[in-house]
Amino acid sequence: MGYYASAVEVEQRLRKNFATLYTPRGLTAEDQSIVAADIAAAEADLHSYLAGRYVVPVTDAAAVALLKGWALTLIEELAYAAVPGSTLPESVTTRVTALRERLEKIAAGKLSLGTATALESTGAGADLIAESETPVFTRDTMVGF
Repeated sequence: MGYYASAVEVEQRLRKNFATLYTPRGLTAEDQSIVAADIAAAEADLHSYLAGRYVVPVTDAAAVALLKGWALTLIEELAYAAVPGSTLPESVTTRVTALRERLEKIAAGKLSLGTATALESTGAGADLIAESETPVFTRDTMVGF
């Protein structure tokens, strides 16, 4: 089970396609380790956008409800993309495209998760200047070594 989505919720989202997408060729049952790997990958993808602005994993109930749906959308993309020779259903492609746009906005600070715990600013930024002694080992002094 992940932070936002469970294997049961993945099965509910994919409905009749769940067995087809998660049963490896030659087997007769779904491989739960593949489901767990897709959940972990989708949630890591979400966190890659959120971690610059929020404490992850997000625990605020309202934000978690939103992230659950987003994680399930990313899991759908992973599940369909893993089937050789198949194409993503148009509805999944549309949802993933819209989701990625939202995630980009969150990462840029143009969209908020509401009451989720935001990271605190340390006040240090790109204008940090550090003073030090003149380096002894430089490109010029290390030529030939």
